[in-house]
Amino acid sequence: MPFKKGISGNPVDRPKGSLSTTTKNIREHISQAIDGNKIM
Repeated sequence: MPFKKGISGNPVDRPKGSLSTTTKNIREHISQAIDGNKIM
């Protein structure tokens, strides 16, 4: 069933500019890795 031009198949999608769960997880892991390697 094709969609009409300009209409998404998921109208209640994630808002523009918000991060996906995967991106949030990757950024958190990178941040933890950087914080763990600091010299005190």
